[in-house]
Order: sequence, then structure tokens, then C-alpha cells
Amino acid sequence: ISQHAYQASNSPAQTEADLIALDQTLHALADFLKTTGVGAYPLPSDPQSAASAFPTEQHLITEMNREVQFLYEKLKRIQESSGVVAQHLSTLDTTRTDTLARKTTARLQNWSEGV
Repeated sequence: ISQHAYQASNSPAQTEADLIALDQTLHALADFLKTTGVGAYPLPSDPQSAASAFPTEQHLITEMNREVQFLYEKLKRIQESSGVVAQHLSTLDTTRTDTLARKTTARLQNWSEGV
């Protein structure tokens, strides 16, 4: 398309139409690749390094394992923190309950002595 785009025999309108069609085709191809799973691989920014830019399967597995381990550790920390908070809340609730029971018992004793 671009080889002859600026020659006198080609109209700018046709060149623009060709570029729009090419852009639409590229978007359709990218969508197709994404839906088939092939598009999940990262695209290199430099076409010259395209052959060496794609990660190997072993590299992808290693990267995935590292990310899973990171997420596992993060979830573990969240659960541990939640356990500490639950323990503190339980302790506070027990303390409140004990205090309330002592106050109620004292009031009942005072009331029964007054009766």
C-alpha cells in the first residue's frame, strides 16, 4: 500500500481508504488473536527484536510461578492480619461482656440489698 501511495497515479482518497481498511483489518486480527489465546503473548515494540523478544515456555512458567507465589504470600498476610484483628475484637468483646456482667451483678446486689 505505502510503496505507491504518493505516486501520481494514486489518489490521496484511495490511499486513505486503503490505510483505513488496513487499520480495520489489523484490529480484527488483533481481536481474533486475543480470543484464540495466541494474542495473550506480549507483542514486541521493536520489530527487529521480534524473534528474540518472545519469552520461552519455561520463562512464562517461571514468571507465572513467581506471580502465584507473590499472590499467595499477599493472601497469607491478609489472612494473618484478619486473624489478629478477630482475636483483638474477641478479646474486647469478652472484656466488655465481663465488665457488663460485673456491673449488672453489682446493681442486682445493690437492688436486692435495698429491697
